[in-house]
Amino acid sequence: MPKIAGIVNYPQAVSMPAPMSRCLVVLSTLFLANCSSQDVAWPNLADVPPVLKTDAAATATPPAPPTPSVAQADGVLDKASTGTAALASRLAQHESRLTMLKTDLARQAAAVTSAVDAGRGADPDLWGKVQADISGLNQDIDTLREVRADVADDAAAGAGIVSDLRPLTQAPDLDAASAERTAAASEAINAVLARLGTLDREITDSLAEYERLSGSQAARLEGPAMSRPVVEPAPEPAPAKRPALRKPRPKPQAEAAAPQDSGDRFKGRQPLVTLTFDDPNLDFETRLRGLIDKVRAQYPDIAFDVENLGAAPEQLQKVRAMLKSLDIPLALYNAPVPANGTPSIKLYPR
Repeated sequence: MPKIAGIVNYPQAVSMPAPMSRCLVVLSTLFLANCSSQDVAWPNLADVPPVLKTDAAATATPPAPPTPSVAQADGVLDKASTGTAALASRLAQHESRLTMLKTDLARQAAAVTSAVDAGRGADPDLWGKVQADISGLNQDIDTLREVRADVADDAAAGAGIVSDLRPLTQAPDLDAASAERTAAASEAINAVLARLGTLDREITDSLAEYERLSGSQAARLEGPAMSRPVVEPAPEPAPAKRPALRKPRPKPQAEAAAPQDSGDRFKGRQPLVTLTFDDPNLDFETRLRGLIDKVRAQYPDIAFDVENLGAAPEQLQKVRAMLKSLDIPLALYNAPVPANGTPSIKLYPR
């Protein structure tokens, strides 16, 4: 039989095919022998795959932090107790200020609404008074915003106390006395935080109410019905045959060198502006100048009688300098400090 390089022909192998069952047995034997020779471990259904072992380790509960000592716990609790007491005291002050402010805001809002209703088209001279009332309302609204900012600061401080207490509330083996103090401290600060939250919501609602009212009344005040009626000029008389001799225009009254005593000069008169100096360093110039500019737009020839009721000389000088810079005539008067003891300066239009 002819031979081809590399291949040997065996006619017997071709003419005698092995049964399929024998082939499977041979292949299985070879495969098992190969696995055994390489020491390959067979998979076991009881084994956990490595990936699952890694995930289980990652999600395991971290070890609890070490329990603080009695001395450490006492230090944290003393600091929390002092801070909570201070916040509770400030909370009472915030609540008292809010009660007073809401009373003033309700009174001023009613006065503004009544004055605008009465002055629309009936008495243009009320314009200045209503503008002053709206200015006072807006000052109280600004104070309300300051109270809300103080409440927010105290809420942040209370959250810090809760954070300081957290290692004690989570300690598993805290001694009985410390655990009891921790529970009481947590209850106290949570009660303060709850009251601060209620107060913040009450302030927010009041701000929304009075900001809306102030804006709506100011818009009504600026409306055409509150404008001063336009008086048509009288027709000029026919020229005389001989030139009429006119009296010289009177010179404006000179400002007195020193303030005079007001006495009862202002009895029954309504000031356009009252500057109250609970704070001797009150910064009022920007808002006062804006108000005067609005009044002069309606009454270009306005003048003021300025009454000083115990305010500091430098504050009176600021008012005087502002009016002089605006070329507004003025006269200065002194009066005793009012019964409530609060210094003030009042500007009466004339």
